[in-house]
Amino acid sequence: MSPQEKGKVESGIKYVKNNFFAGRDFTTFDKLQSSLSEWLEYNCNSRLHGTTRKVPFELFRQEEKGELGALPLNNFSYPEILSRTFAI
Repeated sequence: MSPQEKGKVESGIKYVKNNFFAGRDFTTFDKLQSSLSEWLEYNCNSRLHGTTRKVPFELFRQEEKGELGALPLNNFSYPEILSRTFAI
């Protein structure tokens, strides 16, 4: 990402903040998650994007989905992290 693209990348955060979170309160994480999933499906990803003039979900389906690789069969294994102390 170049410095000229920074504002464009960060504008997605502003969009979610001003269009999803504005005026809403969530009492539980589950309620937040379900509301956000619904908003993404029915509002955000199905609208006509102001810059690209395309519907984000359609753009993903037509151009981007085919470029994705398959997910790995095994879950990622986290390494064991240890701390060491020195005796004096």
